[in-house]
Amino acid sequence: MLPRILIAFIVCLLMLNAHSQQVVNVDKFEGSAMNFFKAVGGEPISNTKFVRVVEGSPYYFDNWMKGSVQIGDKEYKPLLLRLNVLETTLEFKDQKGEMMICTEPVKRVVLVDTPSGVSNTFIHSSFLPPLAEVKNSWLLELANGKASLYKLTKKLINEVRPYGSATNEQHILPSYSYYLLQNNTLTRVKKTSDIIDLLPDKKSELQDFAKSNKLSNKWDDMTKLVFYYNTL
Repeated sequence: MLPRILIAFIVCLLMLNAHSQQVVNVDKFEGSAMNFFKAVGGEPISNTKFVRVVEGSPYYFDNWMKGSVQIGDKEYKPLLLRLNVLETTLEFKDQKGEMMICTEPVKRVVLVDTPSGVSNTFIHSSFLPPLAEVKNSWLLELANGKASLYKLTKKLINEVRPYGSATNEQHILPSYSYYLLQNNTLTRVKKTSDIIDLLPDKKSELQDFAKSNKLSNKWDDMTKLVFYYNTL
């Protein structure tokens, strides 16, 4: 009788163990870099695309930076990333170190400056209220809350053929603009007073804050104003 009990006990243990092996999630880190590589796939980057550039850069930051990517409702990290502003693409290094272009619609990219620890969050314009002048662009998030402020960096490429040269030189030049998001509307702002006018519910408080802090029309002062509004 005893051997049968032991055998039954061992069989039960084996069945429990087998069942537990079936339900174990071997890839429980849904936001891992490996899952990103599997989900995105990507396509190789051409190494000859910007060989004639003599001024400027197509990238927001030239260096590869650690960061994260949000696609749908999933965030993937840690990754090595580079944001191409000129072509509005996201580049990454895969597990082999190969440079690739993300081919999936990306909602949010966070790039971390390792020495300072500062995070830079970029939103793709397709996930913001539509506005023709920001279509298919990356926008840097300066402030986020009841009202949000974004910086749009655009880069244009200009080709010039120097005298006596057989080939053109490429010059990449940036331009900057700023946008306030409030009540699901995206509006371009050029100065702090534009922001105050767009936030009439706290207009007097914002006017007092701008005056007492001697805010200028620079982007960092506009950011301070929006931060202050979000505390009211």
